Order: sequence, then structure tokens, then C-alpha cells
Amino acid sequence: MALKETLAQAIDAIVDAVAPLAARFARGPRRVAVAEDGALALYDAPLGAPAKRLALKDGATRGPVQGELRLPAGAVLTRTLSFPAATRDYLDAVIENRLERLTPWAPERVLYGYRASDAADGSLDVRFVAASREVADGWTAKAAAIGFTPTALGGGGEPLDAPLSVDLWRGTRDPFRRRVRRGLAIAAVAVVGALVPLAAGSYWALHRAEERLADLERRSQAARRTLMQASGGGARERDLMAEKRPETAVVTLVDRLAAALPDGTALRDLEIDPDRVRLAGVSNAAPELIGLLTSSGALPDARFSAPVTRNADGRDGFEIVGRRPAGPKVQP
Repeated sequence: MALKETLAQAIDAIVDAVAPLAARFARGPRRVAVAEDGALALYDAPLGAPAKRLALKDGATRGPVQGELRLPAGAVLTRTLSFPAATRDYLDAVIENRLERLTPWAPERVLYGYRASDAADGSLDVRFVAASREVADGWTAKAAAIGFTPTALGGGGEPLDAPLSVDLWRGTRDPFRRRVRRGLAIAAVAVVGALVPLAAGSYWALHRAEERLADLERRSQAARRTLMQASGGGARERDLMAEKRPETAVVTLVDRLAAALPDGTALRDLEIDPDRVRLAGVSNAAPELIGLLTSSGALPDARFSAPVTRNADGRDGFEIVGRRPAGPKVQP
């Protein structure tokens, strides 16, 4: 899931958790406009208490009125859906992809919302609510005509003393939710703005530390060379270092010799001196060994040090000597 979508879901979850508390402790009357008999009825609807119907003039005596707008029950489609629990993070996309099958209206003409909850069997229960956009726009216009500004939209079948369980506008017109979203977005930007300089400073400090370590290593090597030269020594140390270089190591040399020798060749003796290598063994093609060892670079200046002899099994016995390959010269 993209970072933007994850952040949006996190903000929505925070808003959903805070909104009921804010509505419960909000100051001022709670107003709900309900579509009844082709007209709007306005109610004073405290949470958890019986609603009282108001005359329209009573609802507008203290300035602009805003609150929930409840559509006629017959204009709202309600369905209960079930999805695997793993669908939770992708529920928006899943439902949007099924709109044509869930409602009788074209997707661009639908207002919908949903609320998900965990089922006893571990699946996801989803209460899906939808209405025609044209119907919703008609009742919104009637609300504006009486000075009422809807902040949430839902069906008229839900109790008036409780907030809408599903808002068809999905919180986009709720001023409280807008304020919370804006505050969280500003806080996120502030956090990122604070972290970026810290990250840049950490990177610069790490880079400087690596430079200091590299400088110390260079100075240490220079001091070691100076001490070796001053003492007149260092030859043994250079020899040991040369033995550890890949191009001159004994293990590497043996591997190169083995790769150069053809199938049907077996060594019975191998001597490796600092400057000389001696091979002895049997082969099906002894005369070809000199060319193979020389051309591969495994044994420069290779030559037979004894005559080739034919054994009873038909293979040739051989003895070859050559110069041990030398790597780049070690600087004192």
C-alpha cells in the first residue's frame, strides 16, 4: 500500500475515534433535519435523549443552523456484506469496484459509505449504505432553502438520539473532521520538517567519521612503512603479505594448476618453492601439458625436467618444472 494511502487511513482512524467524543461533549444544540412527507422537519436531538421537533423559525433564530440531514428511508439502499479479514486495508478499492453490482445507479451517480466491524468467525462485516446523488442534491437544496447546512448525510431510519452510523459524504463536510484532518496534516508536515534536518545532520556526521577513519588508516600505513625502512627490515613481512595476495597465494596457485591440467591427468607429486614449481604424475596426453600450463599462465617457462615414460596402463609418466607465477611487486 502506498505511503499516502496508509497515512490517510491512519488519519481517518484517529478522526473516527475522536469524533464521537467530540460530538458528545460539543457545546450548543444538536440539530437534525429529517425528510418527512416531501418536506424537511427540524429536530433538537441531544445525544441519548428524546428528540424534540422544532418549528423552522425556532431552528434559525440563533443564526445559521447546521447538522445531520436524514434522507427518506425509501431513498437509501442498505446492505450487509462480508469479506475476508485481509480485505480491510483495501476495502475502499474493493467496494468501489463492486458499485455497479451493489446499487441500481451508475457509479458516478452514487453517494455511498460503509462501516466495517469484525465478525465472530474472523471475517469482516460491512454495513454498506448508498443513495442516488440526484436525490441527495435535491434534499440538500431544500435544506439550504430553510437556512440549514448539512454536515453529514444518511438514511432516515436511524435513531435521532445517536450520530449517523454511516455518513454518505464520508466526513468530507463535517467541520470538526476537517479541522482534525487539517491539524493532523500540519503536525505530520512539522514532524517531517524536523526529521529531515536531523537525518541530514546524521548523514554528514557519519560521512565525516568515515573520512577521519580513512585518514587514520593512511597515516598508520605510512608510519608502518617508515619504521620498516628505518629498521632495515620488512623483507619477511613483505613475503608474508605476498603469500596472502590472491595472485600469489598457494591455494590460488594450486587451483590454477588444476584448472590448466586436462582430464585424464593425475598428480602424484607437487613441490612449490618461492620461485619454482615442480609437477610429477601421469597423463593421457603428456606432450600437450607444456603448452596448456604455459598458455594458461598457471606455470610460466614450463618444461619437462625428465623424459616422458610410457606406463603399463598406457598413460605417460611426466615430470615438469616451471617458474612460480609472480604477482605485482610489493613496494617497500
